[in-house]
Amino acid sequence: MTTTDGKLALSSTSAMVLLWAEPHLYTAPFAQRYWDRLDLSAGLEMDRQIHAICSFNDHVIKNRKWIIRRWSNQILDQGDIKQVVIIAAGLSPQGLEIAENYDDVTVYELDLSNMTQKADLVKGMGGAPRNIQFLTADLTDIKACSRALIEHGWKPDAPSLIVAEGISYYLSRQDFVQCFDLAQKGSRAIVDYLVPYDQLMPERRELPGQIFDVVVQACGLKTPIETWRGPDLVAALDGEQIDHVTMCDVERMKYQGVQDHTVSFPAPDSGWIEIIDIAIG
Repeated sequence: MTTTDGKLALSSTSAMVLLWAEPHLYTAPFAQRYWDRLDLSAGLEMDRQIHAICSFNDHVIKNRKWIIRRWSNQILDQGDIKQVVIIAAGLSPQGLEIAENYDDVTVYELDLSNMTQKADLVKGMGGAPRNIQFLTADLTDIKACSRALIEHGWKPDAPSLIVAEGISYYLSRQDFVQCFDLAQKGSRAIVDYLVPYDQLMPERRELPGQIFDVVVQACGLKTPIETWRGPDLVAALDGEQIDHVTMCDVERMKYQGVQDHTVSFPAPDSGWIEIIDIAIG
């Protein structure tokens, strides 16, 4: 649905996540224009509720998006992978940013909802990158996802970069692992995941459960929130770990040499989301 000023109105959960992202993270001109066309006001109440639980939860999203963008660029800069599959892409500008910066790479965004609205908005703006596809598909039916991708030019026998951001907690382990059946030899997967609560420092173990309770209530989710340990995820995908970071690691990378930044994650066990880069196939 569009607002009176021509912006696309987002649901509360979609808007909430993008409210916490850093707009300047997306530097490509079209991605910036697209960002400006999103109405994030529906996320303000959820933002208030979660901020009352954890005043720095937005830093989790900012850090997560920063490292995923950094790693995606590093992988694509090598030139070996020419197709990107973003699962549960939502309304994020991420795929548009990649498509705009890498015109020899084809980006495929998959999600169960919002893809038609996103495609219509992008098409209506003019000047959009042509190397991106927005596909409506149910991630729990990986065969249907594969068919949809192939119909739109994806090469199943070529390596892909598969980006799974903000989705591993909401799918069952079986459904999530099956998403990576799309990966052929030479593929890479960038995944963020929620760590088991007992891995957190004691004073923070209650925070992720309280935060996700707000999300679950807003979305009406029926499946339990899933957690992973990094080595278990690598083994489940039959892959090899290339890199792995905690929130503490990302903060140190982002603010290297900056003396006055706020430290939200002072130790490896202070953050409940971790990100991993896995070679598959």
